[in-house]
Amino acid sequence: VLADGVSLMDLVVPSVDGYLNGLGSHLYWHGLKVDVTPPGTWTASLESPGFLINSAWYAVHTVGGKPLLARWLPRLEAVAGHLEAHDTDGDGIVDSVDTGHWFDTYKLPAGVKEAHSTAVNYEAFGNLAELEELAGNSEKAAHYRARAKLIKDNYLKMFFNPETGVIGGWRDKEGKLHDRMFPWVNGYAICVGLVDDALAKSIVEKFVAKMKEIGFGEAQYKYGMLTNLLPMENDEWNHHGAHAWQGYMNGSITPPYSHYFLMALYRHGFRDVAEKMLWAQVESFDKGTFNAGVRIPYMPQRNPVGSAFYTWDGAQSVGEGYLPENWHAYASLFAGHYGIRFD
Repeated sequence: VLADGVSLMDLVVPSVDGYLNGLGSHLYWHGLKVDVTPPGTWTASLESPGFLINSAWYAVHTVGGKPLLARWLPRLEAVAGHLEAHDTDGDGIVDSVDTGHWFDTYKLPAGVKEAHSTAVNYEAFGNLAELEELAGNSEKAAHYRARAKLIKDNYLKMFFNPETGVIGGWRDKEGKLHDRMFPWVNGYAICVGLVDDALAKSIVEKFVAKMKEIGFGEAQYKYGMLTNLLPMENDEWNHHGAHAWQGYMNGSITPPYSHYFLMALYRHGFRDVAEKMLWAQVESFDKGTFNAGVRIPYMPQRNPVGSAFYTWDGAQSVGEGYLPENWHAYASLFAGHYGIRFD
């Protein structure tokens, strides 16, 4: 609970309620209720349904308890049904249906095997299994645990790249693995337990070494973390168009999702790097570096102080204005620096 009695989790509850009841937003279709729409036709960005289950899990365990679980569980099961429908061949891996992705400039047409959303689903199925146990539904819990296990059994087979030593972003319909060394993809997979400790440490070492090789260091940490460490190829962009290196989602620096990479650093022997990166970002938060405001067409930018994306020299890169996930790195202050766990 924050100042003036503001509870973040009390705000999460109506948010989850809204999306389950058909609230629309960016990459969500308005008016489609998750529990009355046939599996696979409820449309949201690839990773959003899994995050919806994860948000519900946190809310149940902090402010809602079993009464909230009873209200939500049938619709959470419907969300899980849509997640399962995106696994068209039974290997547990998310098959894109061209409904969008958090990094919405990357080319993910129907049939692409997508790594980040699959990792989100892994966490979501595990959380839903735990909620089913809480509700006394052991058979359903076993089903969702089996779904999570299926993902874990196939995840690294599908996405690990022995050439770079890290996890790739997606595999296209022709079987090509697209690996631009995405720290957010790898950090998340490590944090949710899809990678054992030995491999996780090796992956983090590869990223730290590559960062040093390409000249990304303490001078840039205050702007967040790179979207990718290797330049994107022309065939990896969708209709938004390609961006030059350090432009927007092609090697620019941004705070969103840096939390997971920071946590991977903290957990696997690179606390010194994590501390430098974290506190540099905290100082930037204090300065308003990321308070970009909302850019309205044909109007001056509402808050010209900052940006969501930066080039390596500190210039504002192309972006969409204010992103609430800019603040995501603050989670690393509690979970990483102080080591506070939610159990």
